[in-house]
Amino acid sequence: MFRQLTARLDAAVFATLSDRAWLGSQLLPGMFSAPWLAPALGQLKTAIREPHYIVRDAEASRVGEGDILRVDGQGEYIILRLQPDGSGLTALILRGKGDPDCPDGQAALAARLP
Repeated sequence: MFRQLTARLDAAVFATLSDRAWLGSQLLPGMFSAPWLAPALGQLKTAIREPHYIVRDAEASRVGEGDILRVDGQGEYIILRLQPDGSGLTALILRGKGDPDCPDGQAALAARLP
């Protein structure tokens, strides 16, 4: 009974709070977070520098490193790696598609240089 209730709660939370992101033409429900979007509360220090997108493990099985994730209102990101946390959720560690530190971003930057 507890597992069923937890599964229903999980589904309700993701249905209500999910950001809209697209993996190809398929909607990928999850929650987007980027360090530069966090509210400034005092002197909070964090080791997280890359943006990330949290998905359920079942959804993460559709994702691969190097895939492009388009987050509505935030842009396109390359999925660098997947980090399951052991609780049924996986963090997709992202890099902005136009970021010069990203291999794809480096190629795009080089193409613009004379």
